[in-house]
Amino acid sequence: MLSIIIVQYNNQFLTEQCIRSIKEHCSGEYEIILVDNGSSNSNPEKIKSEFPEVKLIVNEKNEGFGKANNLGSKIANGDILLLLNNDTIVTSDFVEKISLIFSADDKLGAIGPQLLNHDGTLQLSWSKLPSFVNEFITKIESDLFYKNNNFVKKNAGRKYQRQRYVDFITAAALFIRKNLYEQINGFDENFFMYFEDSDFCLRIKEAGKKIVYYPDIKIIHLRGASSSKNIESFIKRQYRLSQLYYYQKHKGGLEQLLLKLYLKLSKKYPVEKPHA
Repeated sequence: MLSIIIVQYNNQFLTEQCIRSIKEHCSGEYEIILVDNGSSNSNPEKIKSEFPEVKLIVNEKNEGFGKANNLGSKIANGDILLLLNNDTIVTSDFVEKISLIFSADDKLGAIGPQLLNHDGTLQLSWSKLPSFVNEFITKIESDLFYKNNNFVKKNAGRKYQRQRYVDFITAAALFIRKNLYEQINGFDENFFMYFEDSDFCLRIKEAGKKIVYYPDIKIIHLRGASSSKNIESFIKRQYRLSQLYYYQKHKGGLEQLLLKLYLKLSKKYPVEKPHA
């Protein structure tokens, strides 16, 4: 059975659109779990009224992406979890297919589908795990890709058409065995937002499991639609706090020092200290 966990923070119309797309395309054994993360302008009970089969968790405040997914996983009945952003649209029935893929390889821990923009163009969704060097390379490649650099676009197009093992896959849409999720204790709740999926993927690999990018399953991701533009400064600060915490947790002293120097010289160092 597949348990689909959707975290919502405002923008409930996106959640409703996402759930409708699941119900339109998916068959077989699955359940939908919605975690409302302290939304200020949403009515999760309306979703319960329209979709009575949806399991609903309502948090009094925004607990962060990782903790919300952890709460959802605790009431999940499926042996496979799909962590799915509310700003996504399902385009095909993958319930039986994903079960068969996991059944074929015991070492397979997580699967990432191909993510597409609403117009059908490719979205970058996997990469190497963060390091001081990798982040700069990934940032350059990403900037060139989204600025329509022909060489980078063609190269990415070739790479993204093939199934492959990867180090990191975004948690905007990520399938994982539930027993593995529990084995690695889910998301580290010290990450409020950003880098929690990098830490998550690193721990999947440390558990001896593989992560696969699987382009035959395609999901539309309305990139950034679930983050309000009026909280841009908050988002930037949280990004840097999580980045510092990730380096503090996983990287040596030299890389931590290089990151701090870069953030201070570029005046991007967050006001608050990283998590303890």
